[in-house]
Amino acid sequence: MERIIKIALAGRKYSGKDEFAELFEELGFHIFSFSDQLKRIATNLFPFMKKDYTSKEKESLVVYTNPDTGVEYTPRDIWQALDLLPEIYPPVFVESMSNEVLNLAAKKRQVLKRCVKDVRRPAELEWISKTISIYCISTLMIHEVPMKNRSTNLNRFKR
Repeated sequence: MERIIKIALAGRKYSGKDEFAELFEELGFHIFSFSDQLKRIATNLFPFMKKDYTSKEKESLVVYTNPDTGVEYTPRDIWQALDLLPEIYPPVFVESMSNEVLNLAAKKRQVLKRCVKDVRRPAELEWISKTISIYCISTLMIHEVPMKNRSTNLNRFKR
């Protein structure tokens, strides 16, 4: 029986979490993301939203204009507004991710290598620590390590 490897990445905005998760993905890890849950909720609530946009589009593409106020909203504006949902209901993104994990299990896809790339809130960390045993890596500690050294250090996760 193969050992299940579970990793959670934590760090400040722009600290390299996505970049580091890409390395784990190259090593065969299934990447889970709380921000993907937020984007999924956005696309379910607002038919004009897509899940992904280019970096430029996130900041400048107007996807909605409020007809009453004339205020224009970019994808980032909408995501930032929805990012406040956990203030009302803390496990909102946790429950969404839990459903994603259960859907994978229902499809009988055993994911032996798992990486959560963006742990940002106490409810998220609590769910992860209760649900799965993990290696938690703070990207704040590795952000200054050159990319060529990072991938070399990850070779121990290859099978």
